[in-house]
Order: sequence, then structure tokens, then C-alpha cells
Amino acid sequence: MTKQPISAAGAKAGARIQFERVSKRYGQLAALDDINLTIEAGEFFTLLGPSGSGKSTLLSLIAGFDQLSAGAILVDGQRADDVPPHRRGFGVVFQNYALFPHLTVEENVAYPLRARRMSSQEVRDRVADALRQVRLEGLGQRYPRQLSGGQQQRVAMARAVVFRPRVLLMDEPLGALDRKLRIDLQVELKQLHRELGATIVFVSHDQEEALALSDRIAVLRSGRIEQVDTPSGLYRHPTTPFVAGFIGESNFFAGILRRLREAAPVVELASGIRVPAAAGSGNDGEAVTLSVRPEQVAISPVMDVMSLAGPIIEIIYVGTATKLLIETQCGRAQAWVPAQGGQEFQIGQIVALRWAPDAATLHPRRCDER
Repeated sequence: MTKQPISAAGAKAGARIQFERVSKRYGQLAALDDINLTIEAGEFFTLLGPSGSGKSTLLSLIAGFDQLSAGAILVDGQRADDVPPHRRGFGVVFQNYALFPHLTVEENVAYPLRARRMSSQEVRDRVADALRQVRLEGLGQRYPRQLSGGQQQRVAMARAVVFRPRVLLMDEPLGALDRKLRIDLQVELKQLHRELGATIVFVSHDQEEALALSDRIAVLRSGRIEQVDTPSGLYRHPTTPFVAGFIGESNFFAGILRRLREAAPVVELASGIRVPAAAGSGNDGEAVTLSVRPEQVAISPVMDVMSLAGPIIEIIYVGTATKLLIETQCGRAQAWVPAQGGQEFQIGQIVALRWAPDAATLHPRRCDER
């Protein structure tokens, strides 16, 4: 029986994608292990993680380029994992552009429409509209070799959106571009997403890019989802040390949670030093890892026997802030001080580190984590 294409409603109508206990194995290797996830219609959703985390495999399963080992993928409630790729109707943008070198920009963009046997007039209208959306008007007669890298990537985007898909899949499309061009195209991507209304599933290993672009982010690690949240939620409330370290930068301290009578909880570090922690889950005496962002760490020359302190071993000026690396009694720590604060620091200077209780996040310590 021939599988029917997934229904499409045109532009401004993204699709809802559900993963139900999805796994993918290559022999004994589990590339994805029991993934349960829902991407809402019209979301800009990013799959973020290091190399080998499973993010590109998950995107490949959505596109239909690979087959599930277990589970199901549904699009607007319809089973989609057994529908052939060409009948799913998804737009795909790759990192390497994948343009036809012997075709002009207009011919490249028109290719999906001609494959769908649309009329010549509709092809012309849609190609012109797609080129306008990616700001390439007037370049339709050029060949890919006559374009910059950023322009070629825009052509790839135009080709992916020209048939108005409900789902747009993007596999690290900005990874080969220089930093300034990446930032420029990030702005254009957000504008394109608002104009299209499509569901965008975006793969990246760049956490800054993910934070800038996404409505929500799934952080993957070794084929499993560590956390799904908004960019601000991931940054402010990481649920594991891995997320705290992968999204931005964090200081980590291992210790024992102490719940003091009529006082805020603290974490007892090496040598009996106690540092503040936010009230929350965890039992007295439990082994924990405390994470705190460098920008939440305050530097003070005043210390006592209970202070987490040490000499400054590196000073890095980055324009908006001065980054300090301090060798404390419990390992190296970072503090980011606003550049406009006017403070002067010297290598070897002894300083104390302090932070507000609600700036520190507690994580139950596991044997596989720091």
C-alpha cells in the first residue's frame, strides 16, 4: 500500500511533531535511547549537544533519511515515520548548501516546484517571493560559484521554503560561515520564521546560536535528552551539571548539603568551608554539586577563615567584562566583573568569592558527573 503524503496547509501553519519512545541503534551502539519529546506547531526548536549526542540522527529520523529502531514519530497526530521522505513534504537545509552548480539561483530555487509539476506562472511567482524573503532579489541569474558563502546559504534556504512546507529542518546551516555572517543570518532566520509560521527544527552544537534563535531547546547527551526548556530557563535553571556547563559557563564545587536550623542551606566544601545555596530539594548530608555562573560571583578583598578565596592567576579583558581566573582552596573558579566598574586587578592578588544564595544551583551528585 502506498503511503499518503502528510497533509499540508501551506504557509503560516506549522505542524506539531511528537516522538514516542524513539530509539535508533547501529549494531550495539545506541545513537538515540527512548526519546519522548513534543515540538509544538510553529516553534523554532533547537536540538543542541556536542558531537555524537544524537541531534543529527534525530533530525535525520524526522526527515525520513534514516529508519527508527523503536518507537514512533507523529506529525499532527499522523504516523510519519513510515512515510517516504519525498512524501513528508518537509523543507531541509544542509550545512554544505547542496546547490546544483550548473543551475542559476532561480533554477535552484525552482527545482522543488518543477518536481511538483506546478505551472510556469506559479513557479515564477513563488521563486520571486522566496528570493525576496531571503533578500536575494536581482541575483536570480547568477550561478552558485558567483555568490558568497552567505548568499549560497540563503539560496539553500529559499529552495527549502519555496514550496511552503509546514516543517523546516536545518542541520547546522550556519556552521561553515564566519562569526559576523552567522550573526547576520541568525537575525534573518528569526525574521523568516515569523514570516513563514512553519515549525523549524534546528540542529546546532553552538550554545550561543541556540540561545539567540530558539523558542525552546532540547539539550542532548549520549543519545538522551538532558533537559528541554526555553533559553532563559536552561541558562538560569539548569537541572544537571552537564547542562550548566554546556549552556554558557559555570563554576562547579562538590560538597555536602547542610541544612542549618533557622538558616539558609549551605554546601560544605573541602576544609569545612561553607558557601551559600538556594533553598530547594535535597536532604541534609546529601552529596551535591553546586554550580554558579561567573557573572554571579562577586569579588571582595575582605575574607575570613570561612571564605572561598585565592590568588588571581589570569586576567582576560573582553570589552564588556574582565574575566578573572582564581585558584581557590577548592579548585579554579571564574568571576566576570563588569568593565565599567572601574576595579583594577593584578596577577597574584588574593580575593574572596561571594554570591547570593539564589544564584547557586544544586545538583544531586552522581558517579558519572563532576
